[in-house]
Amino acid sequence: MNKLLEMIQRTVEATVEGPVTHRESVPVVETFRGQTIWEGIVEVFDVATPPPAVAYGWAVESDKGPQYVTVKGEPPAASPLAAVRVWLVSEARKDKKCPQGGHEFAFFDSFPGFEIFECSKCKLRKFVDLKTGKETFE
Repeated sequence: MNKLLEMIQRTVEATVEGPVTHRESVPVVETFRGQTIWEGIVEVFDVATPPPAVAYGWAVESDKGPQYVTVKGEPPAASPLAAVRVWLVSEARKDKKCPQGGHEFAFFDSFPGFEIFECSKCKLRKFVDLKTGKETFE
């Protein structure tokens, strides 16, 4: 087993709190309005003590080095692609507080590769790059 797969497996085991067995590696490409927003290999694991019976894991590069992502194979994450979609949505919604007063951000709009959130009070907009997770404000 290569080192990357070993690290992903350890992370998955910590998430499901038990041993897992690697089943397969699945290439996944997620697109939004015709543009690729995430592409990578999702590792599929069988969980020794369900639930869940399956878990998914992969690595994402960040400014801090590789980050290991795990998603339990429970609805709506019933496939490798669905697991990536669940993760992308959770990443886009992570920081919902406006830096100018702590008000709530609400979904405003989207366009290829980005989601836009707007502060309910000051109307500051947060643009989230769905490929990198990077946020910019306007």
